[in-house]
Amino acid sequence: MTLGTNPKVWSILTVAVLATVICGASWAQDDAELKGEGGASATSAESEDVVKKYLVGSGPEGVWLGRVRAPDGEETLVTLTLENETGEYTATLEDPFVDVVHGQNVKVTDTLISFTFRPTGSDYPSHFTGTYIAADDRVSGSFSQRGVSRFVKFHRDPTTVSLGTTPDGQIIVPARVRHQHNLGLTGRLSYWAAIHMVKDETYNMNAITTSKLNFDGSIRYWIMDAFSVFARGYRGSLGFTDDAEKLAPFEGMGLNGESTMKLDGWEFGVTGYLGNAINETSRFNPYMTAVGGKVNWEVNAKERGSEIIEIDEDPIQGKDWAFGLGLGTEYELTPNFNLEFEWMWRYFKTENSMIWKNVDEDWSNTHAWALSFGVTYLFF
Repeated sequence: MTLGTNPKVWSILTVAVLATVICGASWAQDDAELKGEGGASATSAESEDVVKKYLVGSGPEGVWLGRVRAPDGEETLVTLTLENETGEYTATLEDPFVDVVHGQNVKVTDTLISFTFRPTGSDYPSHFTGTYIAADDRVSGSFSQRGVSRFVKFHRDPTTVSLGTTPDGQIIVPARVRHQHNLGLTGRLSYWAAIHMVKDETYNMNAITTSKLNFDGSIRYWIMDAFSVFARGYRGSLGFTDDAEKLAPFEGMGLNGESTMKLDGWEFGVTGYLGNAINETSRFNPYMTAVGGKVNWEVNAKERGSEIIEIDEDPIQGKDWAFGLGLGTEYELTPNFNLEFEWMWRYFKTENSMIWKNVDEDWSNTHAWALSFGVTYLFF
């Protein structure tokens, strides 16, 4: 067996190189945001001596970070500090771009957090009403002023979090939480590069396909921060070569350089994330993924939806299983938006020797490499 223009060895090397690049980028990610002046890390021994630590799940007391959308549409990161040093709670709200305000009429119970405050320059007071969710160790609630309400989720400032200490007295900081929400929607563009395995220089239809740009969309649920499940729908296709010599055996069937192989389907998949194991401070979050589902496919004489090509009066079409294995990485833009880059091997079981008996010379299973780029919106 000889290899065509996209041999298996080349494919394996491509995956190895991509894995190296992704992991290397994660290691090299600039952690300048965690540095102070003079290059000293914000989690160094000096800072840990002066920063007060709070146990995860210990209650609403602590330093909380959240994003609030202003009336002009811009998001602002605010800091909410809840303290209970004297037996009565105090609340301090800090907007690094505006001011620091202290809450009035602060009430904190097992089911309620509320206080009133007046931002600098405001003619009217604002109110915060929310709750502490112990299971998620999270504060959530709404800011309201004169009937206008804005919901916000707070998470603990990671530099003030502690699960305990090591035997030598070092603070134990919990792993970084990369997915602040459980649900996400993803839209992607995907370049499907045709893979050809040519037997004894005999080109069947699957060995003369060409690459095309496709797209897909998915909904994802994070069972845990480092593991998710998803459902995806895709609209895919491959073209065919315009090489007259390779097309010659199939001209009688109507196959030509304008023909299209439609590959539309759905799939379920799982993803495991490696970012915290590789480099916890990086915005890159490498992952491995696997999918399985069904593909609705057909070979059209021209563009998608045109006349279906036949072999011995049997149309080349079907609904069959499809599988895929891949690796990629997320890149965190904001707590609600991630970029996604992925390289996946796709395998479509389009071969059926009971219908198209001469699978070596006419029709067999279909392979493709899918290089994808997209955006994920995380919510809820």
